[in-house]
Amino acid sequence: MKFLLLATASIFLIGCKTKSNESTTKLIKSINVSKEEPFESFIKKFSCDSTFQNNHIKFPILLIAEDDSGESEQSYIEQKDWGFSDLTKLKKPKYIQTLKKISSLEYLLIFQIEDTGVYIIYTFRKQENGWILIKITDAGD
Repeated sequence: MKFLLLATASIFLIGCKTKSNESTTKLIKSINVSKEEPFESFIKKFSCDSTFQNNHIKFPILLIAEDDSGESEQSYIEQKDWGFSDLTKLKKPKYIQTLKKISSLEYLLIFQIEDTGVYIIYTFRKQENGWILIKITDAGD
């Protein structure tokens, strides 16, 4: 009877250990996949998930406001002052979104509003923990 109980407990522990290793392996693979995530997949999540968005911004984030004369003013937005921007709610044809690949490590997401002079550039850079929004440039009129 003791042998049967000991054997059953051993099998249970071995089974738990195997499941734990499988879970750890899946978690590690999941982390690696998110680091290698294509920008297009990343930006879809960034655009509609407030927590994901907040976790993928380098705070305080640099905000550059350019004027017509070519002068620019720099300021920073702190995390506590950041408001979630649901980029999926911006509908065409009024809102124009352009994705521009600068390199394998940098993308620009450009927003324009037709006939208004609004021209905002979000700069994303790939870092060791994935894609991060590093700068916002207001280059509009």
